[in-house]
Amino acid sequence: MIDSFRLNRNSMDQYDLTKLNSQQYVMFRYHFVEQCMHNPTYQNVENPKAMELLLSVLCMALCNKVPKGVVPYKMDQVYHKIRLVNIPKGLEIVRREVIENGEVTGVFDKNTNERALVRVLVPKRKLTLSEIAAED
Repeated sequence: MIDSFRLNRNSMDQYDLTKLNSQQYVMFRYHFVEQCMHNPTYQNVENPKAMELLLSVLCMALCNKVPKGVVPYKMDQVYHKIRLVNIPKGLEIVRREVIENGEVTGVFDKNTNERALVRVLVPKRKLTLSEIAAED
């Protein structure tokens, strides 16, 4: 689907999702948020509404569609720092069986206890003297 948008790739070989027009953004959001929520892994979380909200926020940040004034910093400095990466080799998030010619040839057990991995780096800023005085 993203290949059909004919987007340029950035220096990290990822699509520049900030260049999506309105129709493309709606299509991307549909596949990134709504379709992901049909995935059994996402449905089995304790709070599916929180997962949907997390995916929605991530989608807005990736596409630089966060409304102005919602966050106290410039989003145009944040979206290019977000990278989506594949699951590392050797990591099994669900138990699976390899079947060849009707026989089970291999069983791979889930080898992680994590439900999700999100690394967020929050920018820091120096406090002014008036802000320090207000904290006391």
